Amino acid sequence: MRYLDAVQYLQRTRAAQSIVNSSIAAAIRGEFGDQHAMERTRGNNLFINPLMSLLWAFDLNAVAERNLYLQSVRRTETLDQLSLEIEAFRSRIQNEIRPWVALPM
Repeated sequence: MRYLDAVQYLQRTRAAQSIVNSSIAAAIRGEFGDQHAMERTRGNNLFINPLMSLLWAFDLNAVAERNLYLQSVRRTETLDQLSLEIEAFRSRIQNEIRPWVALPM
């Protein structure tokens, strides 16, 4: 695969090493968990996840149109105001929120 070849080539040149590309390449190769493909990351806790190998894209306008609290947060100006609006919205729909479920890993 050309992407893996390109990452491997760049990893050999110290100036072009990329933690992000290295992690994506590890996921493509099927590695999982605390895997280190480069010396730069040793001693840190990495989490290589199979989802890293997927390209995620979305239409921002379509996502915004589905956002149920968009109108409420449009008038906010600070992070604190934004957080309060989202918290108030979630309180109003508490019974409609799906319960949190841990991923089976």
